[in-house]
Amino acid sequence: MVNEKVQKYFGQKRAIQDAAKDFQLSETQLELLLYLGDMEEPIPVCELSKYVSVNQPGVSTAVTVLWRDGLVDKKIDRENQRFRNISINSKGRDVYQNLVSRL
Repeated sequence: MVNEKVQKYFGQKRAIQDAAKDFQLSETQLELLLYLGDMEEPIPVCELSKYVSVNQPGVSTAVTVLWRDGLVDKKIDRENQRFRNISINSKGRDVYQNLVSRL
């Protein structure tokens, strides 16, 4: 049983590494797309850093690249203008669906 879990983990890890190379994105950027693809509402960057294995400045950098590449949208939070809410857009959704089909 443990062996199966290890094989599944490394199989997914390899699929993520391959997808990162194919899409010319980092593993962190792909992790963020996978997380955002499951979210129904935009989420602040500070919250995203809780769900991936990267600190907030690293998440901010990754989100900026995803935004620059047209895969996510950033909107200023109406209640606190220091926060940027992030959501996946249609181009990002296409990448997300491709990723999910690989895993």
